[in-house]
Amino acid sequence: MFCKPIARLAALAAAALVLAGGAGALPPRLPHPGMRAALHELREAREELRASAHDFGGHRAAALRAVDDAIGSIKAVVYFGGENYRPLERRPDFYRRYGDHPRMRQALEDLRAARAEMTSLPPHLNRMKRRALRDVDAAIAELETALRFARG
Repeated sequence: MFCKPIARLAALAAAALVLAGGAGALPPRLPHPGMRAALHELREAREELRASAHDFGGHRAAALRAVDDAIGSIKAVVYFGGENYRPLERRPDFYRRYGDHPRMRQALEDLRAARAEMTSLPPHLNRMKRRALRDVDAAIAELETALRFARG
């Protein structure tokens, strides 16, 4: 009489173990490449901003704050969305198309892709999504402003 319920519980426990990362589980889902790329490039752009001798027309501090805010927001969305962050591996020749400030310029491209991906986030992340969109928009604006002063 107790065999069937116990067998059913054992089967459910085994299935839960596999889904939770036990033996034979699939690798973690990484469905938002734009957000992961933006997170990676924002970290690199932050170092580029810090290391630059240029103050970008006095906009370096604002750009650094905006980059830090965007990093925090994207990181929260990625982690609370159930994804694992893995840094990108881009070869130095990937950045050859840019004349100056390649990480900042690539961060802009990846931020735009991340923004587009955020529209498809599930409803339970709406609050984080609003904050992330605000921070991504601010980072885009500040990086564009800083780069305009870098050219001039």
